[in-house]
Formats: sequence, C-alpha cells, structure tokens
Amino acid sequence: MTRLCSPRVGRDGLVVWLELGTLVYLGLPVLLWLLGWLKPVVGGALACVLLVGGAAAWRGTRAHYRSRRSDPGAETLPLWPLLGALGLVGLWSFYSGAGGFSYFTGDWIKHFAFLRDLTERPWPVSYPAGETASPMVYYLAYYVPSAVVGKLAGWWWANLTILVWTMLGAMISALWFVILAGRLPLLAAFCFILANGLDFVGDRLISGGAMQPGTAHLDWWAGFTFLNFPGHTSQLLWAPQHSIAAWAVTGLLAVQLADRRGLGHAGFLVALAAFWSPFTVIGLIPFAVAAFFLHLEPGRVWRVPLFRWRSIGSVGAFLWRRLRKALSVANFCAVPLLACAVLFLASKANDLPSGFLWQAHDLRLEWPRLFLFLILEVGVFFIFCRELRRSRKPGLRWLFWTAGAVVLAVPFYKLGDYNDWCMRVPIPALFLMWAGVARSLVSARWHTDTRALLVVCLLGAFGALHETVRTWGPPGFPPPVNYCSHVPELQANVARQYVANPDSFFYRHLARPLGKPLPLNPPPP
Repeated sequence: MTRLCSPRVGRDGLVVWLELGTLVYLGLPVLLWLLGWLKPVVGGALACVLLVGGAAAWRGTRAHYRSRRSDPGAETLPLWPLLGALGLVGLWSFYSGAGGFSYFTGDWIKHFAFLRDLTERPWPVSYPAGETASPMVYYLAYYVPSAVVGKLAGWWWANLTILVWTMLGAMISALWFVILAGRLPLLAAFCFILANGLDFVGDRLISGGAMQPGTAHLDWWAGFTFLNFPGHTSQLLWAPQHSIAAWAVTGLLAVQLADRRGLGHAGFLVALAAFWSPFTVIGLIPFAVAAFFLHLEPGRVWRVPLFRWRSIGSVGAFLWRRLRKALSVANFCAVPLLACAVLFLASKANDLPSGFLWQAHDLRLEWPRLFLFLILEVGVFFIFCRELRRSRKPGLRWLFWTAGAVVLAVPFYKLGDYNDWCMRVPIPALFLMWAGVARSLVSARWHTDTRALLVVCLLGAFGALHETVRTWGPPGFPPPVNYCSHVPELQANVARQYVANPDSFFYRHLARPLGKPLPLNPPPP
C-alpha cells in the first residue's frame, strides 16, 4: 500500500531515458536543418552522422548505468512530487510568451520575424539585395521544428508548436536540475524557476529611489549594456533560443560527469549545442578543459595529478590516457557537425563590436559598480552556500568551483551591441551555481549559513517575480502573420547581425543554391 501511495522512480533509469529525450530534443532541429539547408548529398551524409552519433551516445549511457544496477544504495526520487514539479515548470513556461499565447517581451518581435521567414520562405532563406540574394545566418535550431509545422499547417500551428516546444524544453531542463538537486523535486523546481541574482537589491542601491514601475527590466540595474546576469525567468522570457539548450546540455553533462561517466560523448553534445547557440559552446569550454585534466579516484575528491609529473614522458602518458577516454564514436561524429555549424555561423557578413570591458568603460570610475555586481550576483551565494564551497558529492565539487571562476571572469569581455557575451556565455555556469544553491536548500541539515542562504534566495526571487508581472493575465492569441516583420525590417543594428555573405565557403560549397528571393511584404502600420 505504501508503494502505491508513494511510488518512487530510480534515479539512474531516469537519467538514461532523460538523456534519450534530451538527445532527441536537441538533435531533431539539427536534423531538419541539415536536410533543408544543405545540398542533398552533404545534408544526407551529415544526417546519417548525426543519427549514428546520437545512437552511440545513448548506447554508451545505457551501458554505463546498467553496470550500476547492482548497487543496493541506488538513489530514487518520489514520483508524485516529480510530476508536480513538471506541472509547475510547464505552467511557468506556458506564460513565457512563446508563440504569443501570453504577454511576450520585446525580443519576440525578432523571434516572430525568424519564425515567419522560416515558415513562408524557401530554405535556405534569403532576401532581395539589389540584383543579388542576401542569405540569412543565425542559430536557428529553436525555430526549425515550428517552422516545419507552419509550412505544412499554417501560421497559427507554427506558434502553437513553438509554445509546446518551449514547454517541453523547459521541463527537460528542470528534470536535470532536479536530479542535480538530489531531493525534494517540487522545492527544486521552485528553485529552478525563481533562480535570480540580487537584482532587486542592486536596483535599490543604484537608483536610491522608489521601486521602478512594474514593467521595468531590473536585470540591467548595473547599467544598460554594462553587466547583466539574467535569472532563469528572464532567460526564458527573452532568449529561450539560448537558454533551453544550454540548461539541458549543462544538466546532462554535470550529472554524468559527477557519476564518473567522463567525456565519452561530450563533444557530440557540444556539436548539437552549436546549432542552438554558439555562446553555449563557449560557456561549456572551461568545464570540458577541467574535466579533461582533473582525475577522480574512487573515494577521493577531484584533483590534478600535477605534482606527480616528473618528466615529459609522464605528462604525455597522462594526456594520452585522458584523450583516449574521450575518443568515441559519438565524439568522432561531432567533428563534421561542429565544422558545419562553425562554417555556417562564420558566413556572417558583419562583425559585432567586441573588446575588453576596460576598452569600453573607464573602470577607474566604474569599479564600484563592477564589484557590487559580482558580489550581489555571485559572491553572496558562494559565501552562504556550503554546497558551492565544498559539495557533499566530490564529483560536483570541481564543477561548482569552475562555475564560480567562469562567472567571475566573463564580465571582463564584451561582445555585441547589447553585450550578449555577458548575458549568454555564463548560462551554463549560472545553471550549475543555482543547482548548488538548490542542493544546499533541500539538504536535511539546516545551519546558520543555510538559513541566511534562504533569505538571500528569497530576496533574489523578488527580481524573478518582478520580471513575471508583465505576463499575468488570461491567455491570448498569436499576432497575425501580416503584422510580424521580416528579419531585414528589424532595427538596423539588430538586422545586420543576421546577414550572411553569399560568397562565403558555406554558401558556395555546402548550402543549397540560393533561388530568387521572394519580395518583402512589410506589415501594415
């Protein structure tokens, strides 16, 4: 009777099947894009590589966790709270603005433009530019499944699909977060949704006045285009094309690295992530480097065997042992996929403004805001979170330390008119930091610092709740397709980021021939 009332799910089995769902979720848009954007021979060959790599990755995961089934102390999670957590995250993501069924943020003007052009125009998408064609370049994986449905069924169904697609991705990501948290799935889901730095406190300290109106964007409290670490709610409302894949890949890799899985298919996951967001790939590099050099022996913490290297030969032998563990069918399949993604994104015709922070701002004057930003967004959580400082699970300890190093280093470089580098590159590190915070909050033993951490998290949650006030209201309907812009009609400094060079290697040798582009039909005033 107890089992019927309180059923439990085996953690390892959940990891295996959740990885399959993650691989399908991340890989399906890539498969559709390969077949639709590339020449038939090239696209067909890379599609086969994608399928082989995905099958090899999941087969390796099944073999790894099957060997752990004899462990009598295998972890389990309660089923009903787990389903409750999925329902909570599903409701949260429904009100993300995806597809226009609830209030949508300003960035959805761009999302609708991409969805419209991918739905209405032949692939590869191009636009008239004098007597030539100007092709599109962007990380399109988030939009592709919905665009395919839109081509078959129409605009309304495309928007419904992108809503369902967003909800599914958010729930997959939340499950990885819950597994990392380890206990109390419903509480972990709340932590996932409300994860946010102390934007509310920072805004009060910087402004020195009354609270801003309910629709203000608190994430930029340190200064517009200066610094911004968006919380999970802000990421989902403004940039799901970046955040969803970053959360899912980071959660998958963190769980399996903590379980001593190694880098057997990390390269394949990174290759898939490149089609979703190149910033995710950059944010994952420090963790891949750390995982390559660190070594975990049973019963011991992660350590670098640096002081045991006594000759060049021993260094070479160590590197070869680590490299050999990363050589796998899945990672070999990642090489041509990653090369295709790099060549596609490198076809961009216009460069983005970039440089170190001190080249754009006078840090002699701005250092107090920089210091306050790092303290309120990162430092205060590491001060009070035991799990971040010294995790109870040794396999997670080095991940949290690496996450801390990444979020401290990222703000010192800028890229893009709106500093996308600072907003998007740290998404994997921030996801892990919040997972560490959740692990501390759901732990059975409460200490003074844990109580202080709870207070800090509640103050941070004010920022997340403030971000959601725009979405409160009854569901609506997507905007009519004729009222949505085409990509070239977006704000000039935004639209220029999505123009490719038709003479680039990708469009000359890999992509399907560019036909005569359809004329643009501007939306009515």
